[in-house]
Amino acid sequence: MNVRYAVFCKSQKSANRIKDSIIKFIERKLYLKVNKEKNNVCYISKVKYLGYAFYMNKGECRLRPHPKSLEKMKARLKELT
Repeated sequence: MNVRYAVFCKSQKSANRIKDSIIKFIERKLYLKVNKEKNNVCYISKVKYLGYAFYMNKGECRLRPHPKSLEKMKARLKELT
Protein backbone atom coordinates (compact mmCIF):
# COMPACT_ATOMS: atom_id res chain seq x y z
CA MET A 1 0.00 0.00 0.00
CA ASN A 2 1.29 3.45 -0.91
CA VAL A 3 0.55 6.57 1.06
CA ARG A 4 1.17 10.08 -0.26
CA TYR A 5 1.18 13.27 1.69
CA ALA A 6 2.04 16.92 1.16
CA VAL A 7 3.20 19.40 3.77
CA PHE A 8 3.28 23.13 3.07
CA CYS A 9 5.71 25.42 4.90
CA LYS A 10 6.69 29.06 4.68
CA SER A 11 10.41 28.49 4.18
CA GLN A 12 12.66 25.85 2.69
CA LYS A 13 14.56 25.55 5.97
CA SER A 14 11.43 24.71 7.94
CA ALA A 15 10.25 22.37 5.15
CA ASN A 16 13.50 20.38 5.35
CA ARG A 17 13.33 20.24 9.14
CA ILE A 18 9.72 19.02 9.11
CA LYS A 19 10.43 16.50 6.34
CA ASP A 20 13.28 15.02 8.38
CA SER A 21 11.16 14.76 11.51
CA ILE A 22 8.25 13.16 9.62
CA ILE A 23 10.57 10.60 8.00
CA LYS A 24 12.11 9.84 11.38
CA PHE A 25 8.66 9.33 12.92
CA ILE A 26 7.43 7.10 10.08
CA GLU A 27 10.53 4.92 10.10
CA ARG A 28 11.21 4.69 13.86
CA LYS A 29 7.72 4.72 15.36
CA LEU A 30 5.59 3.17 12.62
CA TYR A 31 8.31 0.86 11.26
CA LEU A 32 7.47 1.80 7.65
CA LYS A 33 9.87 2.31 4.79
CA VAL A 34 10.14 5.75 3.17
CA ASN A 35 11.41 6.11 -0.40
CA LYS A 36 13.84 9.01 -0.03
CA GLU A 37 14.25 9.36 -3.81
CA LYS A 38 10.61 10.36 -4.17
CA ASN A 39 10.71 12.89 -1.32
CA ASN A 40 11.48 16.44 -2.25
CA VAL A 41 11.15 19.99 -1.08
CA CYS A 42 10.20 22.44 -3.80
CA TYR A 43 8.33 25.66 -4.46
CA ILE A 44 4.57 25.26 -4.50
CA SER A 45 4.07 26.23 -8.16
CA LYS A 46 6.30 23.33 -9.28
CA VAL A 47 4.23 20.64 -7.56
CA LYS A 48 1.90 18.20 -9.28
CA TYR A 49 0.20 16.20 -6.58
CA LEU A 50 -2.50 13.61 -7.31
CA GLY A 51 -3.47 15.41 -10.52
CA TYR A 52 -3.62 18.89 -9.01
CA ALA A 53 -1.45 21.97 -9.32
CA PHE A 54 -1.04 24.44 -6.48
CA TYR A 55 -0.61 28.19 -6.71
CA MET A 56 -0.61 31.22 -4.48
CA ASN A 57 -3.33 33.88 -4.74
CA LYS A 58 -3.22 36.88 -2.40
CA GLY A 59 -1.20 34.93 0.14
CA GLU A 60 -3.51 31.89 0.07
CA CYS A 61 -2.64 28.47 -1.26
CA ARG A 62 -5.14 27.36 -3.93
CA LEU A 63 -5.41 24.31 -6.11
CA ARG A 64 -6.72 23.50 -9.56
CA PRO A 65 -6.50 20.52 -11.90
CA HIS A 66 -3.00 20.26 -13.34
CA PRO A 67 -2.79 21.20 -17.05
CA LYS A 68 -1.39 17.74 -17.92
CA SER A 69 -4.31 16.11 -16.13
CA LEU A 70 -6.77 18.27 -18.06
CA GLU A 71 -5.15 17.38 -21.38
CA LYS A 72 -5.24 13.70 -20.49
CA MET A 73 -8.93 13.93 -19.59
CA LYS A 74 -9.77 15.81 -22.82
CA ALA A 75 -7.90 13.22 -24.90
CA ARG A 76 -9.76 10.42 -23.16
CA LEU A 77 -13.14 12.11 -23.72
CA LYS A 78 -12.32 12.69 -27.38
CA GLU A 79 -11.38 9.02 -27.69
CA LEU A 80 -14.69 7.92 -26.18
CA THR A 81 -16.92 10.25 -28.23
